[in-house]
Amino acid sequence: MKKYIALLVLTISLFCREFYYQSSANKIRREYNKEKPHINTATYNDLVRIVNIKHKRATDIIEKQPFVNKKDLIDRTIIGEGLASLLEEKYSF
Repeated sequence: MKKYIALLVLTISLFCREFYYQSSANKIRREYNKEKPHINTATYNDLVRIVNIKHKRATDIIEKQPFVNKKDLIDRTIIGEGLASLLEEKYSF
């Protein structure tokens, strides 16, 4: 009987631990996404602060907004995959 009680306590503690870590990870993910501005609301000054974004590229991005996703951004502007990935880190689509 003691063996079953110990097994039950262990199972419950593992469940609670997993639930705690999942809820913490989701909370962090939500807070991180909340802080990322959308690419379609980016201003010229915001874009030129990012490494490798110069006047021509920033102007091109601003003129061709709105973008649906990263592929749309690459297809319609003069930037490549690497710079698009950098923008994806800083902005949401």
